[in-house]
Amino acid sequence: MLSGELPLDPAIPDSLPAVLNWPSDEVLAAAGRTMSSLLLDSSTDLAVLETLKDYAKELARRSETEAKQAAATVLYYAAIASALAFHGHKITQHSYQKLHQAYAELEQKPWVPPELKGLFEKARAICGQRKKVPG
Repeated sequence: MLSGELPLDPAIPDSLPAVLNWPSDEVLAAAGRTMSSLLLDSSTDLAVLETLKDYAKELARRSETEAKQAAATVLYYAAIASALAFHGHKITQHSYQKLHQAYAELEQKPWVPPELKGLFEKARAICGQRKKVPG
């Protein structure tokens, strides 16, 4: 899922347009890029990250297999981590404490790609600094 291009073909049932309706201009501008490259690029627009987070959340909800749900969950937390690490914005209602815990757990998963583990480490450090602050 992460190594594939941003899925924008509405004919594919799990594509971004099929799951969330038609994407924004910012998302369309990212066409042809892999999800990993978007998540790991500090210049990725915050609107794209929010869209990826919402897309992953809905994919996880719809998932018919544990593996697909796990991949969607990693994508969800990676979008939030990217927004924290590269933009200083929290794009979720989850508390910093909950995010800190989730990133610590995801870093331990052997199937999570190393580059995402690095992103999760950065986000976890940010959450650790902010988790005593409400929100």
